[in-house]
Amino acid sequence: MNKKLQQELKFKIGEQYGKYEFELDWVTSVVDNNLRYEVYRYIGKDKSSFFNFEIHKILLAYNCDFLTGVFYFIKGDCYSELIEKLNLKSNKRIKSDDFKNPVLLSITSNQRIIVIKNSENIMMLIVSYNEIQLETFFDINNLGLNIG
Repeated sequence: MNKKLQQELKFKIGEQYGKYEFELDWVTSVVDNNLRYEVYRYIGKDKSSFFNFEIHKILLAYNCDFLTGVFYFIKGDCYSELIEKLNLKSNKRIKSDDFKNPVLLSITSNQRIIVIKNSENIMMLIVSYNEIQLETFFDINNLGLNIG
């Protein structure tokens, strides 16, 4: 992951639950590949922005109290601009009937970054460990769209 992108991301994969414990609201548990993920909505005041895009909401997925996935929901028609700003080297497409133009942008040895544009003009940026299955991302995305 490039340094500029790392600086923009508030949450870092591998951080412990206790760091944000009092700024999280539990949403659900998800079991994926025999691993249990606790999904929380970040309710802290510092949502700010990501590359000057307004962040609508943030979901965090923890496994054994370690952050394994971050789901940034960004409102607006900024899909192309977001992909351009991310400027990542890899560009692989994921096909899903649930989304328009889902794109897997970058995979490193232990991390992946995905941008999904859905029909409601909300972009979702995901940063996660590789072991989370793609179907789980889509489940959490649908969950995120349905909570305020």
